[in-house]
Amino acid sequence: MKLHVDIEKDLHSFRLKVSFDTDGEVFAVLGSSGSGKSMTLKCIAGIEKPDRGVVTLGGRVLFDSAAGIDLPPQKRRIGYLFQDHALFPHMTVMENISCGSEKNAREYIDRFYLRGKEDLRPHQLSGGEKQRTAIARMLAAEPKLIMLDEPLSALDSYLKSGMEEELVRAIGQCGGQALLVSHDREEIYRLSDRIAVLEEGRLTCIQEKKELFAYPASLAAARLTGCENISALHDDGSGSLLAEAWGVQIPYAAAGPDGADGIDTDGKVPDPCRRRPGHVAFRARDVRIVNGDEREGKNRDLDGMILLCPVEPEKIRVMDDLNGMTAKGKTRGGQSICCALQPDMAGMIYDRQCMYFAIPYDKLMFFDR
Repeated sequence: MKLHVDIEKDLHSFRLKVSFDTDGEVFAVLGSSGSGKSMTLKCIAGIEKPDRGVVTLGGRVLFDSAAGIDLPPQKRRIGYLFQDHALFPHMTVMENISCGSEKNAREYIDRFYLRGKEDLRPHQLSGGEKQRTAIARMLAAEPKLIMLDEPLSALDSYLKSGMEEELVRAIGQCGGQALLVSHDREEIYRLSDRIAVLEEGRLTCIQEKKELFAYPASLAAARLTGCENISALHDDGSGSLLAEAWGVQIPYAAAGPDGADGIDTDGKVPDPCRRRPGHVAFRARDVRIVNGDEREGKNRDLDGMILLCPVEPEKIRVMDDLNGMTAKGKTRGGQSICCALQPDMAGMIYDRQCMYFAIPYDKLMFFDR
C-alpha cells in the first residue's frame, strides 16, 4: 500500500522538511537524536499537525493542508509503536490490548506470551512485557500500516533477538510494509529494505540499504553508518586538495567528466559530487598498514594508495571488542585515524619501528560542501 509523504513543520531549532514514497517495503529513517525522526512519524500518524503538505495512504488522503483535510489518528488506520510504549498506566494488559480490538485481545495475549499477565498494570511489567503489550495493542487494531519508533531501544540485549522476530512477524502481517525510525544502524540494517538519512529535519539521501552502507551518498550518511575517518578538504591552490585532518594532499583536476570538477587519479577515484568536494572519508576496514621504508617508494604495492601518516608503534592504541580488533593512531595534527585490524596486521604494530597508515584511492569517498 503506497504511502506518500510531503510535509513541512517548524520546530524549535530547524524546519522539518521531508518528502518520500514507499510501497510494500520496510522503509527506514536513520538519524541522530533530535534530527526529527519521531516528529515525522507523529505527523504521519496525526498526533502532530504539519504546517503544510500532504500525506496519503493507499490513495486515501490523511492530511492535505491546502484542502483543509486532517483526519484524526483513530481514522488513519495506522499502527504506531511508541519509543516509550505509551501504555495507559491505569489499565491492565488486557484492557490496553482491548483498546486496539476487544474481539482480538485474547488472541494477542496468547501470541505475545502474555498469558498470566492479563490483570497486571504497566508498572508491574518488565521492559520486554511492556514492549510485547504495546505491539499486541497495535496489531489488534488491524492497521493498514505500522510505524515503529526506536522499537528495540528499551530492551536488554538478550531480549532484542526475540522481539526482533516478533517485529518481523508483525510486519509480515501488514503485507511486509512498515515505516521504521532509529539511530541504531545495525537494527535498521537488519530490518529495513530502503533507508533515508535525516539530518536536522532534511533528508540528505535515500538509498537501498546495501548501497547506503557501501557507498553513502551524503556526509551525514557516512557518519551515521559508522565512518570515523572524515576530513574537510581545502584548496590551497597547488592543484591538489588538502585533507586537513590528516595533512595529506589529494590530486585534484579542475575539470572532471563532462566538464565537472573531479579527482585526478587516472579514473581510480570517482567523484560522486561531480563538482569540487568539501569532505573526504574512508572506512576503517579499508585502511592498510605499510612498512616505513615503503615511504620512499621501495614497494610498488603502494601504487594507487595515499600514505596518510607515519605512526610509531608505541603511539597506536589497539582495542579488541566483539566486532574485532581496531587500531587508532594519530596524525601530526593530533587527529585520530581508525583502522580495522586483520589478524596478520596486528603483529606488524609490534614488529616495525616505523609504519604508515595508507588508503587505496578507490576506497576514498567524496562529499559535496
